[in-house]
Amino acid sequence: MKHPFDAHIGARLKLWRRSAGLTREEFGGRIGIGAEALRTLEEGEDRIDTGLLREVVQVSGVSPAFLFEGLAEAMRSAA
Repeated sequence: MKHPFDAHIGARLKLWRRSAGLTREEFGGRIGIGAEALRTLEEGEDRIDTGLLREVVQVSGVSPAFLFEGLAEAMRSAA
């Protein structure tokens, strides 16, 4: 079962990737994971670990704040 935290972070990651015009294959390759692994993160099926989060931030230049933006509201809505 998806946790609202993971679903939110994944959705924000997907939003960024799409706005950057990258496929899952392209972005996954840049951060060292396969397209299917990226899909499970984006869909909130898996939790992103801190090491991979650091890699996402370094490779993409996206701010960690962007990924967490709106999280409090999402958590309240899920409760």
